[in-house]
Amino acid sequence: MEIKTKFTMGDDIYFTTRYGIRHGRVTNFHISPTNLVRLEMGGILHFDIKVTYDTDNYEDLYEEYCFSTKKELIDYLIGSELPMS
Repeated sequence: MEIKTKFTMGDDIYFTTRYGIRHGRVTNFHISPTNLVRLEMGGILHFDIKVTYDTDNYEDLYEEYCFSTKKELIDYLIGSELPMS
């Protein structure tokens, strides 16, 4: 199984907080399974992946709300729909 993330260590990212648009450099990331679908015998048939990033000042930033540029983030904010999680 191969898991690809949107960003890697050291990448600059843009995101929002209750204080507005913020910028940071990825210092860590976490990958965890969600929505496990179990078989009757106890095995796992399917699961989704949740990726979160940490920066120097912020933690647990969901991947779908992190962007490479400020323009991408602003376009998302004035755009249409929220991403599906």
